[in-house]
Amino acid sequence: MYENLIRVERNTPDKYTIVEWTLGNKCTYACSYCPEVLHDGSAGWHDHTKLTGFLDACYQHYKVDMGKKMIVQYTGGEPTVYPKFKELVSHARDLGILQSIISNGSRTVRFWREAAPLLDKVHLSYHGEFADPDHFVAVAEEIAKHTDLHVNMLMIPGRFGEFLSVANRIKQLPDINIQLKPIQKDFGADLYDYTEGEKRILDEMHGFENSAPRNRGYPSGQLVVTHRDGTTEKTVSNSLILAGANRFKGWNCNIGVETLNVDMWGEIYGGLCRVGGSHGNIYKGEYTLPSSPVVCNLDCCTCHLDIMVSKSEGPL
Repeated sequence: MYENLIRVERNTPDKYTIVEWTLGNKCTYACSYCPEVLHDGSAGWHDHTKLTGFLDACYQHYKVDMGKKMIVQYTGGEPTVYPKFKELVSHARDLGILQSIISNGSRTVRFWREAAPLLDKVHLSYHGEFADPDHFVAVAEEIAKHTDLHVNMLMIPGRFGEFLSVANRIKQLPDINIQLKPIQKDFGADLYDYTEGEKRILDEMHGFENSAPRNRGYPSGQLVVTHRDGTTEKTVSNSLILAGANRFKGWNCNIGVETLNVDMWGEIYGGLCRVGGSHGNIYKGEYTLPSSPVVCNLDCCTCHLDIMVSKSEGPL
């Protein structure tokens, strides 16, 4: 189906830069499929003024100088445990930056009642090794009252019936998108050992919604791919991964222009793939934000956000 791709891009007319920012590596969970460095707390927290200064610099570079819509997506660890999380998102909101978060939803309903209105989108990840289904559904219900909500069900082999039951409970709530997400070993290129039936469920039921969510200007996760014969089709990153079509070595890629990735130590890269090398460090106060595409030198693109960046065999 995807053997002769020559271009991948988001299905949106607007031009965005999404800054994916790992605020730290402290987490309330320690999932078996998650690398220890993403939840062991080894990075600690940093000077808050360095964080707000980085937001100011991104706003100037991407929104003012390049004329792009800017989104900051906070991740971790569990980003909501950052002690000054609400102050940080309030600063970005004052700048007019769109904001989203990837969270496991473990904080209280009360926390989310206060935090969700500050965010333009929330991505909740259901981690069935630790999550309490009743609490997770209650948190989803509260968040959906205030902002866009997308739920990723991290599908563990052999537990599909249990997880689909939780997904169907969430589906009863208004304005929520749900995606059944395959797990990659150590978040790398290799999928867990799903049965053929489980793979079929992941491919055929990768996403469903019960009503149209609010639109706060946040881009869709849908992609448009172009084949060598000039035909195009709409798809999602899940489908490319499952088909093994997430291989773009030698292609021009807009990481650093459409995305920026900051790790838990404040090191800045164009994407999670780190192609193009470091652009500096937030906490050292020395960095230069990129403005041109790179040539991919990796065999496989494993990050969903990196896959959604515009990329082409030819010029961009």
